[in-house]
Amino acid sequence: MEKPLHPLQIDILKILYGKKMTIYKVAKKLNKQTPLIQFHVRQLYNKKLLIRKEMENRNGFLYYTNKRTVKIINDKDKEILYIRAE
Repeated sequence: MEKPLHPLQIDILKILYGKKMTIYKVAKKLNKQTPLIQFHVRQLYNKKLLIRKEMENRNGFLYYTNKRTVKIINDKDKEILYIRAE
């Protein structure tokens, strides 16, 4: 059985939903240190909740949510996060 997501991982999924960003930009947006974000992004990537794309003309990767496994719905005052196992 999978462990529940860490609250920071949920924040990362929300930030990357519909957007492509580097780990550095995600860390900056969350006001957290890059190695911490890198650890959680790697966990999400290994769970197939994130997709990684190599950046053109630069070293590094862009990350974004895997829409096959993650869906976020905004319903009035609440945000609902669905995660489907592959």
